[in-house]
Amino acid sequence: MGLMGVGLKVSVDKYLSKTLALEGEALVEVKKGASLTSVASQLGQSKIIVYPRVFVKVGQFYGYGKSIKYGEYLFKPSDTYKDVLKKLSGGENYKYKVTFVEGEHMYHYAGLLEEAGLCPRDEFLGLTKDRGFISRLLGENIASLEGYLFPETYSFSKADGCKKIIGTMVKKFLEVSAPFVAQSKGLNRHEVVTLASIVEKETGAAFERPMISSVFHNRLKKRMRLQTDPTIIYGIMNETGKEITNIRKKDLKRPT
Repeated sequence: MGLMGVGLKVSVDKYLSKTLALEGEALVEVKKGASLTSVASQLGQSKIIVYPRVFVKVGQFYGYGKSIKYGEYLFKPSDTYKDVLKKLSGGENYKYKVTFVEGEHMYHYAGLLEEAGLCPRDEFLGLTKDRGFISRLLGENIASLEGYLFPETYSFSKADGCKKIIGTMVKKFLEVSAPFVAQSKGLNRHEVVTLASIVEKETGAAFERPMISSVFHNRLKKRMRLQTDPTIIYGIMNETGKEITNIRKKDLKRPT
């Protein structure tokens, strides 16, 4: 490398080590299909970097020109210009934490995800009832993913999309539930999930669940009806999308 080349590299490295012109953190959304030039212009207008054209030239010099990934990025005052290029090319998207509580249904989960801006409610519910999508995740032909969306605190980015979010929750369920399903007697996986969901909704007191489970198992053995309110409440909500609080006599006769 000649002296001119050495001098150029020193100048470029010095530019890349420059920290951002920020007073605090900044969250920036990069649109799908955005180029390095358009992103540099966006960052310049937001006062995150200076000399956007130089930023583009340097980025192209190091091969970042065609590797920009869309999504949301969090930039900090301590970040260097090189950090910015690495984040943009590596797809280091900002993550939102979402907590799904035990005992809640998928309609509630859908609302949480829409509120966080991560997945539209209707798209989420549509996928959780899409038999083809369900079959690819579980290898079963069942009506919905209710009970298979594992309750936990997750970190998702807006670039993840509904399918990846649902897939992550189902994968976690399969990992955690495998030992329990293997120990079940006389019930397949879907029956285990269904009965466990009913038992959980029947009482908020964990210590009562073994007794309630025993009652339901005995009723099943005798081919009796379970006669449990949560099945009526959920059945109506599954049809209407609305959760009722008072069960009427006519609700007991509906084949939900």
